[in-house]
Amino acid sequence: MTNQPFRFRSALACAALVLLSSTAYGPFAQASSFSVAGVEVQGPEAMATSAGQPNGAIFIQAISNKAGQPDKLVAARSPVSASMELHNMTMDGGVMRMREIAGIDLPAGGKVLMHRGSKEGYHLMLMGLKKPLEAGQVIPVTLVFERAGELEVKASVVDMRAKSHGGHHGGSGGMHHKH
Repeated sequence: MTNQPFRFRSALACAALVLLSSTAYGPFAQASSFSVAGVEVQGPEAMATSAGQPNGAIFIQAISNKAGQPDKLVAARSPVSASMELHNMTMDGGVMRMREIAGIDLPAGGKVLMHRGSKEGYHLMLMGLKKPLEAGQVIPVTLVFERAGELEVKASVVDMRAKSHGGHHGGSGGMHHKH
């Protein structure tokens, strides 16, 4: 015969642990999504930085334009840095090159990927960090779209150095800025 009260207490304890683990890191422990006027931003992540590192990077899983007309990401800002730049990454002779761009086109009904690990694509650069970004932090970022307006998102800070060596923007990834 089974001990029903023990099973119930065990199930209750497991449910409490699941609830605590999902709320202990805030509402952004899972992939986050934000939207304004038909534009949806999914999974913004900032890369953790080291002391003395002046700049940082933010990647976004995807920006979807569900509106019936094209839009454009034209600017971004965050209180954690002096300024932010929109960047394009390209491979040039086996070397990753980055350059600031004026905007990122979002076709009507289309999607733009800005995820880390891409050999070519886009990201946001935090220029002049006020202090290092630490894994586990959640930082506010305001994205400015030509038509949809402003959207504040929360970017989770993740430590990619622990997952891979020679990562982006960490100083040893072979990436060069081209202005």
